[in-house]
Amino acid sequence: MKSNLRYYVLAIMMVICIIRLTYKEQTLPTKPIDDQTQITPTVSVQPLNPTVAFNSNIASDYTNNTATINTDSNTTLAEEDEPVEESCVEPSDIKLIKETSLDELKAQGWRFPQKTDYYSETYTEIKKYYKNSLEADFDNNGLKDKAVFMLRDNHDAYDGKEHALFVLLAQKQTAPKIFYMKQGEGFVYGGLTLQKPELFELGDCKIDLQSPALNLSNYESCGGEIMYWDKEQGKFLSIYTGC
Repeated sequence: MKSNLRYYVLAIMMVICIIRLTYKEQTLPTKPIDDQTQITPTVSVQPLNPTVAFNSNIASDYTNNTATINTDSNTTLAEEDEPVEESCVEPSDIKLIKETSLDELKAQGWRFPQKTDYYSETYTEIKKYYKNSLEADFDNNGLKDKAVFMLRDNHDAYDGKEHALFVLLAQKQTAPKIFYMKQGEGFVYGGLTLQKPELFELGDCKIDLQSPALNLSNYESCGGEIMYWDKEQGKFLSIYTGC
């Protein structure tokens, strides 16, 4: 009986020892990681072809703690749009009106400039270089057209005068088509000259004028506006000349 009791006591003590050892192993403190020591995976990137789109598949090598980026060389980038060269030609401000004769214009108060409409000190020089009326075949249809620089009294305008350019394009079977463009206000300080049909060059701008054009400019001004008829578009276009 005593031997059996001793056996049970020993067995209980062995169980208690095993439980204690197991508890210690589970509660042992782990070594803290230094904040300054961080594991950062290194990434090796293959150089990309600039003509290849960034369509990548990432394959990771966990044994070496690295990642490699592979590109799909079958996909190409869209080509960049080539810069569009700006043209020196612009649509003209001149517009077609319903009137069809100079008499209709004069009935509205339009008239040719008189000497009193100019500054006295510039009148002689302006009349030497500029015209108020020109005739030429501007639209190249075989008929002579007419361009006139006119003004009329207007109390709301500067110095009580407003200027305008009218171009009468002759038609073979109908009345002329008249184009109108407001030019300015005040005393007259410019007029019209004729631009011959030729290759017109202004810097990088080159226009092959197929018919005579109008040159509208001011006295002692280094710039002006050349207006020519574009047959394909059926309207006037302008080239602005600068200093």
